[in-house]
Amino acid sequence: MEDIQDKHLFLNWIILNHPHPNREIMIFLAYLQMKPSELQWIEFSHDVIYAPRGIKIAYPPLQDQALVYYKEDYIYHRIDQAFHDFRLNSLKKDQPFYLEFDIADYQLEAMQRGVLKENPFVPIQMKDLDQVNQSLDQISRQAYKRIIMNKINDALEKNNYDKIDRWIDQYRSGLE
Repeated sequence: MEDIQDKHLFLNWIILNHPHPNREIMIFLAYLQMKPSELQWIEFSHDVIYAPRGIKIAYPPLQDQALVYYKEDYIYHRIDQAFHDFRLNSLKKDQPFYLEFDIADYQLEAMQRGVLKENPFVPIQMKDLDQVNQSLDQISRQAYKRIIMNKINDALEKNNYDKIDRWIDQYRSGLE
């Protein structure tokens, strides 16, 4: 419930500090403001182009299109399509809509208010993939060391010194 209140306060901040010149967009924002329970289906995020349902609201000097609604593989520029889908979605309780505002202080303000959510649909960047590979490599090495250490311990318990030497050599080669 606190999350919804934070979203409601953030939406109020947007409406008061950045009123949109497009009347229909303001009606959509006012609808969300008047129905805070609907905010459970809204996630303030970034890169909404990658989300299954994303709405990006731009302000005229920055872009020609005041609104871009991304729905799966389709792009719409009419607020009535986004509004209709949002209302149907909230009845079906289907999936969240990711909302992004193209204003200078949007991300900073949303982060400070604790409402900016990471968009899980943004593609993995190569640097992230490199970090994952490094982590997996480290985990694999640790597991390998553990397995070899267990085999060394077993050979020690059985006084099998030939196997001990072989496992120690393999342990050392695994460190390289």
